[in-house]
Amino acid sequence: MDYREFIDQFSILTEEEKHYQHLFEEGRLPRRPEHVRGDGNPVTLGEELLASGRDVVVRKHPCFLPEYPHDHEFLEIEVVAKGSCSQEIYGSHVLMREGDALLIAPHTYHAIGVFSATAIILNVLIRIESLRDSLGFAPREGALGEFFALLGSQSETPGCVLVHDCADAFPLVGEMAAAEGTLSRLRLAEFFYRLGFHTGEALVSSDEKSLRLARLLSRIRESGGAVSLKELSDEVHITPTYLSALIHQETGMTFSQIACKERIALACSLLKSGLACKVVASRLGMHPERFCRFFRAVMGTSPGRWKTSG
Repeated sequence: MDYREFIDQFSILTEEEKHYQHLFEEGRLPRRPEHVRGDGNPVTLGEELLASGRDVVVRKHPCFLPEYPHDHEFLEIEVVAKGSCSQEIYGSHVLMREGDALLIAPHTYHAIGVFSATAIILNVLIRIESLRDSLGFAPREGALGEFFALLGSQSETPGCVLVHDCADAFPLVGEMAAAEGTLSRLRLAEFFYRLGFHTGEALVSSDEKSLRLARLLSRIRESGGAVSLKELSDEVHITPTYLSALIHQETGMTFSQIACKERIALACSLLKSGLACKVVASRLGMHPERFCRFFRAVMGTSPGRWKTSG
């Protein structure tokens, strides 16, 4: 099949996508996909996702799947074939548009959000052991060159690099999906070669500080903004003052702003689910009167009025 036919096969939502779309439209989208288990820390995806020993696996990223921080043991390339998506990488937010590709090195934490029924985002999963031959065709200069050089040396994790307007390379994704063995690696090599005609933008390197920050942001999100700065600082064995400065430096937001954002998001989700204001206040560990004042200060209206107007 040609590339357009390959893309069109993903245009109909799966039952999983319809399920999460329904939850999203009702404001009841969970904080993690239902199949993801854990204690709130970022999740590591293993090479078992590359089924049947394939070197390259191509699949659609489900629309409306809850964003959740994760990393993986393989190289991933996220291709925006249609529409757009958002990325959160170590606290930094990036909007990807049609024609963009994001190369994500192993052990780089990120979270992807696709909240449009017409968007088609493809995840290209590549086994690290299969890269050796393909890297000979990779770009040598700029951010892309540095990314591939570090990937090949395995001396450190190169993080992510974003490539804009590279849709001319996307037909090879469809060919990689159908090919196996040597032919799959040849198509991958050609894909890397074509990327070299475009400028790459380095987004982040996953150093220890960024990794630690990703875990902290995940803790704030999972707690609904209830965790304190002191509790977080105790977990990572640094002072609250230094942690506060680190969060502001890396995200552009204060700890209080991030916590407030997460508490309001949780409150709105609970209100939309039909819970009474008193119950929501209790879930957030707040007295009902204090919760109402807090909600009004942030949203400009009372929780009851917000609930009925929605």
